Amino acid sequence: MATSVEVLMLASDGPTAVKLGHGLEDLGFAVDHATDLPSAQKKFLERGGHTVLLVAPDIGTGRARATINALRSVDPDLQVIVFGEEILRDESGPGLHRVKSFHPGSRAGIGAIQRIVHGLPQN
Repeated sequence: MATSVEVLMLASDGPTAVKLGHGLEDLGFAVDHATDLPSAQKKFLERGGHTVLLVAPDIGTGRARATINALRSVDPDLQVIVFGEEILRDESGPGLHRVKSFHPGSRAGIGAIQRIVHGLPQN
């Protein structure tokens, strides 16, 4: 991907989020971390949008859905990556990508995110 990858990570403040954020930054991604809808909206608008919204598995479906809906009202083409099968389990389709079996902070989890992001259409 020729342009910079900007990731908005919706996650708790725990060690997994820190490790995931650092792993993505080591790949050259710009990472903004939000823990809730207001902070996600603020960071999204401050940056002028993101390449992808990354939803960690410690975020409940309600909070994830509210954040996705709010951000997609600004950018309908926002790509979303979720971990596991539980978050948004009834949803699929273009723009929603799943990392099914890797821990978010693991090298495999970070690599899965990298593969998804580099497979996205370039705008």
